[in-house]
Amino acid sequence: DIVDGKRVESWGESGSEPGQLSAPAGIRLDADENLWIVDSANHRVQQFTRDGRQLRCWGKFGSAPGEFNHPWGISIDPFSGDILVADWLNDRVQRFTQQGELVQVIGEKGDTDGEFNHPSGVTVDQYGDIYVADQGNNRVQLFNSRGAFVESFRGDATINKRGVDRLLANPDMLRLRDNVPSLEPEKRFKKPTSVAV
Repeated sequence: DIVDGKRVESWGESGSEPGQLSAPAGIRLDADENLWIVDSANHRVQQFTRDGRQLRCWGKFGSAPGEFNHPWGISIDPFSGDILVADWLNDRVQRFTQQGELVQVIGEKGDTDGEFNHPSGVTVDQYGDIYVADQGNNRVQLFNSRGAFVESFRGDATINKRGVDRLLANPDMLRLRDNVPSLEPEKRFKKPTSVAV
């Protein structure tokens, strides 16, 4: 916990035993203020109280449904309480009950609609729609609650006031930008790693 920029409390230790962590990659706070942590290098998900007492642990290495290969992002469905995990090296998102029972598998390796290349982040909005940061495909994909593909976002950024001020204060940057044949790649996502709504 951090309050006013100062560490108040910390817990956890490195390892592979229950309650230990190796390369924790994603974290979410549930409605009961328990922490769900993606324990990436241990290929599992763990639930802890805020003071570090382990409540649950499930998952193992593999590529079969329900198994993980370096999971990364995690989200909690606000309606069902299900846990969604971006299974990074298996190129899919998996949905589990809080007890670790597999409910749904979304996607597979690829670059067409509904497929993934290293999904790294996942979140669920107030309507149950699922957003996935598809890191290797440089996009965010939207799925409905049943896991059906809805839409893909590739980014459409504009330069903000801070960027404009920086460009105007730096003639060399402005000149280089003027000589770029297309600014389209600058507007697009590049390896997005997380997503939030």
